[in-house]
Amino acid sequence: MHDGINFDGKKILISRTDKIGDLILSIPFAKFLKSKFPNSKIFFLVKRGNAFFIKNGYVDGVFEAEILGDRGEIKIESFIFLLFELSKIKFDFSFVLFPRFSTALLCKLISKNVIGTSRRFYSFLFTHRVNVSRSGNMFHEAYYNLMLLKDFVYDLPQQVELFYNLKPELDFEPD
Repeated sequence: MHDGINFDGKKILISRTDKIGDLILSIPFAKFLKSKFPNSKIFFLVKRGNAFFIKNGYVDGVFEAEILGDRGEIKIESFIFLLFELSKIKFDFSFVLFPRFSTALLCKLISKNVIGTSRRFYSFLFTHRVNVSRSGNMFHEAYYNLMLLKDFVYDLPQQVELFYNLKPELDFEPD
């Protein structure tokens, strides 16, 4: 257990490269961080075509990955491009909400601290592993995402509080 981390002023990447519904359920993660640490810079790594759905006041930037097939791995040419682009930002933290080998490796290469779950063969790529299992479906997906912060932030909202705060907050203005 950590003594708590002040994420204020830190550059944070949230990786969620799967389907739109799960991506939208990661917005409370960004909202919690941005409301608690308003000077943090929060970026998302999403599946190509999904950036539109994540644009809101809690997100400072979005990067899109070209995904290969149903397994959710990043295509090699997209991986190389993202490695070059994301390396410019010098992220302090990366949170891998949808763990895949390619996203774990990419985050390891571009970020000082990489947080993910502890139950994958590639979990060694994470500098901090959180023991979370989704197999029992005990919690809402949005709450599972927040659980990746449990060793860093002490005042996480309770699951029931999270449900009451889930509401559409998408910015639908065209670029």
